Amino acid sequence: MPSRTAYSDAAPVTTMTASPVDTLGQLDPAEADTVCDCPAGPTTHGTFGELAQGYRRRRDGAVDHFLVTLPVEELSSTAEVAARAGAPLPPKAHVAFTTACQLLGVDPPELPPRLRSNIPVGKGFASSTADIVSVVAHTIERVAPHLDHTERHLLIAEVNRRLEYGDYLLHRGITLCNQRSHHIGKAFRTDLRWRIVGIDEGGHVDTADFHRRSVPDQRKLAQYSDIYRRLWAALADSDSPRAAAIASESALLHQDVLPKRSLPHMLDIASDTAAHGVCVAHSGTLVGLIFTASEADAEARMARAAERIASELHTTPLRFTVLENRTPAS
Repeated sequence: MPSRTAYSDAAPVTTMTASPVDTLGQLDPAEADTVCDCPAGPTTHGTFGELAQGYRRRRDGAVDHFLVTLPVEELSSTAEVAARAGAPLPPKAHVAFTTACQLLGVDPPELPPRLRSNIPVGKGFASSTADIVSVVAHTIERVAPHLDHTERHLLIAEVNRRLEYGDYLLHRGITLCNQRSHHIGKAFRTDLRWRIVGIDEGGHVDTADFHRRSVPDQRKLAQYSDIYRRLWAALADSDSPRAAAIASESALLHQDVLPKRSLPHMLDIASDTAAHGVCVAHSGTLVGLIFTASEADAEARMARAAERIASELHTTPLRFTVLENRTPAS
C-alpha cells in the first residue's frame, strides 16, 4: 500500500481580526441527537469505499443523498503538533484548520498541525475527509479543549460540510449518514467480523468534480430507498450475508454511473470463494470482496480469492479489516 508523506506547514497563517463568533449557537440543536458516542480524536481511519451509496426521497419531497461507511483498521490519518515548519498541509486540510479557528473565534496558531497519513488519494479511501476530521479534532484540543463531546462532533461536522460531500468518520464503526450534511442516520453496533480482499483498478477520481456532475436518476429512487431500508435492518441485526448482498446490489446499480471494469470478474471470484458480497468505491477506483472471519474456512477462501485476483486480474490484492463498534447499546 503506498504511503503519503508527513506534512506540516511553512506558509504564514493570516491572523483573524473578526470578533469571535458563537459558532455552536449557529448550529442546529437537533443535530445533537445524531452525535455518536465515540470520542473525536486526532486519528481518523479511512474507508474501503462504501457499503452502499445512493439517494432517496424524504417525506417532504426533498432528495437525500446517503452513504453507508466501511471504515478499515489499516488506513489512518493523524494530526499532531508540528515542532517546526515543514512541508504544507494538503490544501483542503489547511482550509479545515483555518475554518475551525475562525468558527471558534480564535487566531490560528502560528504553526498548523502536521499530518501523518498512509491513505492514498483519489481512490475512494476517504483520504481528504480523514484529514479534515483529524485536523479539526486536533485543533479543538489545542485551542478549545473546554468543548464537550457533542460540541466537538458538531463543529467537526460543520467544517466538513463546508468543504466537501463525504463520509461521517467520527464513529468507530459502520455508519449510515447523509453525505451532504454529514448528519448521522445511524451509528451501528455490529458483530460482523468482516474482512475485505480487494483491488485498486488504477487511476484517480476527483471526488468533488464527480459529485458536481452527478445528478440523481429519478428512475432509481425507489431502488435506492429499498436498499436504504433493507441495509439498515440487516446491519441492525448484524446479518452479514444479507448486508453484503445488499452492498452488491448498490455496486451493480452504480455501474452505469462510474463503471468498474473488474466487477463482473470479482463477482465470479465472490461466487467461487463463497464471499458474502462485493463492495465498491462509488466515487473511486476500488472493488472488494466481503468475507467474515467468524467462518472457520474464511482464511483459506480469502487466500483463494487473493490468488485468483493476482493471477487473473494481474494486480496485487489488498486486504483490510473492517472497523466495528461492538459495544452493546446502553
